[in-house]
Amino acid sequence: RRLRPAGLEFQIAATLEQLVGVLSFSGKDPEAEASFEEMIEAYRPVFVPDSATAAWLQLSYGLWLRQRGKTDKAEPYLREAVRIYRLNPNPPRDLYAAALDGLFQVLRKREEAMDETVSVFHEVMDAIGHLYGRDHLLIAPHLIGFAQMLEERDRAADAIPLVVDGIRIYRKAKGDDWDATSSLKMLDRFVRRLVLAPELAEAKYQVAARGADALVAEKPDDATYRALRGMAYYRLGQLDEARKNLERSPAADSEQPPELRAQRLAFVAMTQFRSGAAEQARATLTELRALMADESIAKSKDNRAAFAEAESLVTTGTSQE
Repeated sequence: RRLRPAGLEFQIAATLEQLVGVLSFSGKDPEAEASFEEMIEAYRPVFVPDSATAAWLQLSYGLWLRQRGKTDKAEPYLREAVRIYRLNPNPPRDLYAAALDGLFQVLRKREEAMDETVSVFHEVMDAIGHLYGRDHLLIAPHLIGFAQMLEERDRAADAIPLVVDGIRIYRKAKGDDWDATSSLKMLDRFVRRLVLAPELAEAKYQVAARGADALVAEKPDDATYRALRGMAYYRLGQLDEARKNLERSPAADSEQPPELRAQRLAFVAMTQFRSGAAEQARATLTELRALMADESIAKSKDNRAAFAEAESLVTTGTSQE
């Protein structure tokens, strides 16, 4: 067919854009949706493909659809906006961040898309970092909030670096006025989840050690965090560092809740055994058995697993003697 003059194409598209605004404001979403699609098609011959304006059109419609709960329909428009912005070496960071965040909000509800969700989240934070600075206080709650969601989906290894970074940003922005208690408890839980699991990939234990290092940096004299750090370094095979953090004085040991003391003793026994101190390991295991006789301690699945691992190693393994 014969193309209309570019000026007329633009006028028609611009009129449709105004119509979309009027219909949306009036609550006439079905009519606005139809006009939105017409507008995008009308603008298509006017603007250069893969231009910032083309991305903005895709983004506008994608966000409009997502805000109305039409996430499946919104996704391809948001993806197209993100694709175009990624092509640009210097995209408009506010719009790029909005497109990435829109896509992230669509993906985060899908269990099967978690790898892509994590990747897009990091892009969102990078785009926001370009806008406000990488240590801006705005970023910290997003990091910690997403970390919690990841851990709930058994992604503790992905969650730990986010919490570590969130704590760093909060501390830098607020100093001693910031109460880190809830974030530290969360990080402790995530790290513990990894170190209590035997035979994970070394990279996961490295992440756990990074988390434990952050806990100890926040509270150097905390016996629980020191023990957890020792557990992480045991998993990495760094036995001297593990022993230094695990073998605490009786006074420091009493600071730990009994259920965590059982986990510490299990790792002490395993560290001693692997370091060639088999007799010491057997003595520690005897102490651990006495502690596990307490039903309130033995009812913990984590305690039972740590005890069973230590028992198996010390009674049936081969030490380095």
